[in-house]
Amino acid sequence: MRPEGLQVALRQRSPWEAADLGFVLVRRHAASIARSWLLFGLPLFALLNGIAYALDRVWLAALAMWWLKPWFDQLVLHILSRAAFADPPSVGDTLRQQFRLGAVLPWLLWRRVDLSRSLSMPVSLLENLRGRERRLRSTLLGRASNSAVAIALCLVLLHIELAVWMSVFMLALMFVPYDFLSESLQVMFETLLDDPPHWAQMLVNLVSFFAMSVVEPFFVGAGFALYLNRRTQLEAWDIELSFRRIARRIGALAFMLVALPGIALITAPTALATAANNAVVEPAAAIATDDDATVEAADDEEWTAEVIESRALADVFADHRRDAGFARDVTKTLQAPEFGEKKTLQRWERIHPLTDSASTKDLWPFLRGIGAIIAFFAKFGLWILLALLIAAVLIHAAKWRLPMIERLLRRNLPGAIEIEADRPPESLPSDLIAAARTLFAQGAPRAAMALLYRGTCAALPLHADGMLTPGATESDVLRLARGIDDVEARTAVIDVVQQWQRSAYADDPPDAHRFEALIARYEHARRVAQ
Repeated sequence: MRPEGLQVALRQRSPWEAADLGFVLVRRHAASIARSWLLFGLPLFALLNGIAYALDRVWLAALAMWWLKPWFDQLVLHILSRAAFADPPSVGDTLRQQFRLGAVLPWLLWRRVDLSRSLSMPVSLLENLRGRERRLRSTLLGRASNSAVAIALCLVLLHIELAVWMSVFMLALMFVPYDFLSESLQVMFETLLDDPPHWAQMLVNLVSFFAMSVVEPFFVGAGFALYLNRRTQLEAWDIELSFRRIARRIGALAFMLVALPGIALITAPTALATAANNAVVEPAAAIATDDDATVEAADDEEWTAEVIESRALADVFADHRRDAGFARDVTKTLQAPEFGEKKTLQRWERIHPLTDSASTKDLWPFLRGIGAIIAFFAKFGLWILLALLIAAVLIHAAKWRLPMIERLLRRNLPGAIEIEADRPPESLPSDLIAAARTLFAQGAPRAAMALLYRGTCAALPLHADGMLTPGATESDVLRLARGIDDVEARTAVIDVVQQWQRSAYADDPPDAHRFEALIARYEHARRVAQ
């Protein structure tokens, strides 16, 4: 690379500012990039989709295009690297270099998942470094937060590419009338996601290629600008170019100084003849010219005296003696940490400076008054609102307090609440087993188990030494049943209670066989009790 041929203004930039410079480069050479990108990408896209269609795996084409992104990055990097130092290359040159895979092949294999690829690829493709030299060079370029910015750019632009991909489908839905939007959205998702046909998969692949074509050049351009900015910092390209411009100006001045005596010798006879003719024809003008020459000569002598007098300063400073203490103090001062400290100061400046006009000056007092009012409300506005809120509460407290208290008291007052335990229990049917079987046959197993459970609770005092209190739970029934002496009766009661719990609380009713077994046990326990 030749820094003197660079087409952008060289100066040290922050990493994000350098990334923005890369975006500008891509926009400036967008036409050249688009031509080469489409001529290379569309045939490759068609080839990969044809192969994937033949294999009946159309999604493999999208995966292959995503994996081949570094190959497309080589195309964009070739155009930007040439355009930054000279004119953009032709489409033919760009396409020919695309098939030189020696440098880009590692980026298609083990380096494919490198998130800082945009910053590291120029080291391989532009500097042709390999192995340890490439690793050291990439590490050096990635310092000073450049690697972090490159990774952040990769993640941000990946999300932007996903947003572009989704926006294409959302754009299609924008042309659907609102009344049919839900049905169209459902059809789109069913077509694209739920067993999509081959044409729908190829459409998705085409949209993915479009999104990649829009975003990927900016990813490469930002990384290339970060690379240029880092080299400017390390190799001082901006200072080198400044020295070269100074050298060109000094060279031109030296040429003029060398050529000036020759030009004077050539033009001297002509100037003397012209002066003689002017003296014969116009003596008054010649006298005036002599007077002017005398004045100019006096000015030259005065300027020469000033120069000689100023040169005497060098003689004054040339005779000074070296002071060891002074030199020691200077060395100590230069070794202080303040001299090794580097600070970066940033400030905002107006692009277009303000101009004071008469109309603006007249408006300043009015604008200052409005600004003071706005500043007052911005500073004390919340306190003013709080004071107004407290005042409103105090004014309307009497109106708000009594209705609220009344509602609370009304809510807490005990009313005529009907307690289920106080209601008289429903009488059991005379033929409880037949009624339970009827409910079970009608498809109400929970009601049948409830009837069987009530019958068990009613017959329990006949077996156990105790009574059930009103409001007794299933645990109380089981606790009382464990005191029954008859093993079959005790087992029958426990089975009925447990099956009722599964039916009532776990929604697990018994099947017909299980229900008949419970009926048989219940009937046996009742006969024993009688």
